[in-house]
Amino acid sequence: MKTKVLSILFVSAFMMYSCDSKKEDVVVVEDKDNVVMDDTIDSMDVAMDDHTAKSSLDWNATYKGILPCADCEGIETELELNKDNTYELERKYLGKNDTKDETKGTFTWVDENHIQLDGISEGESSHYKIEENRVRQMNLDGTPVTGELADKYVLLKK
Repeated sequence: MKTKVLSILFVSAFMMYSCDSKKEDVVVVEDKDNVVMDDTIDSMDVAMDDHTAKSSLDWNATYKGILPCADCEGIETELELNKDNTYELERKYLGKNDTKDETKGTFTWVDENHIQLDGISEGESSHYKIEENRVRQMNLDGTPVTGELADKYVLLKK
């Protein structure tokens, strides 16, 4: 009889332990100015990473590179991004009497990783994706460049 009681106690304790093994944790979500308590999540879930180019990267810098050109040898490009959302863009069209083009202005954040330069001529891309230690020029409509030349549309931090 004693063995039956101990067996029942053991099985009961095991069942209680296994039912309680999934703990719930409280997730703290930080808003820029406030700390907000969020719903609980299962301990097996992974919290989302809230790092973005705008908030986490040291994006204000000068970037340089040679971008592809349809009717010249390449476009030697230097783009300076400033904390006050201003920029200076200098482009030199190689093989075309080395014509130089300079533009200054402001830029806006399209989203947390993508900016658009104001004041760029129609037919020229004004969209750039901010990445760690580099910026990537995007298509005219702000979509990523794809294909064989996609890796050629990168300016590296000086």
